Amino acid sequence: MKKLSKTFKDGKNQVVKIGFPSQKSGTNSSDKEGVTALYKATVNNFGLGVPKRPFMEVSFAKNSAKYKKYIGANIGKKKQIDILSVLGSIGEGDVKKTIRDFKSPPNSDVTVAIKGSNNPLIDSSHMVGSVSWSIV
Repeated sequence: MKKLSKTFKDGKNQVVKIGFPSQKSGTNSSDKEGVTALYKATVNNFGLGVPKRPFMEVSFAKNSAKYKKYIGANIGKKKQIDILSVLGSIGEGDVKKTIRDFKSPPNSDVTVAIKGSNNPLIDSSHMVGSVSWSIV
């Protein structure tokens, strides 16, 4: 994105951050146990003490061609801020969908019994509900 940002019509060096950007107030709020969505995302995405479920990488890999196509079709025609805003909104939806659809590795039988479901990345919906985007 850095290389592309130099070729936008208005030439500002801006990027869109999708996931749990610190620039977006509320995206890192704590749940009732005091655990932030960013912490949950980090633990799950990188497999810190739990099986690795790299939903951020999967979402980007699965959708990067779509993002590139959108940029290519709009660069030089729209302002950078408008392109990044659309990409942020699309990317947020893609990450949320990836979290909801993530199935492997599955939860352990004990986790399923505690949660009452077998969606590995959804418990209270705190993490998925906290996915956002920000332009910096």
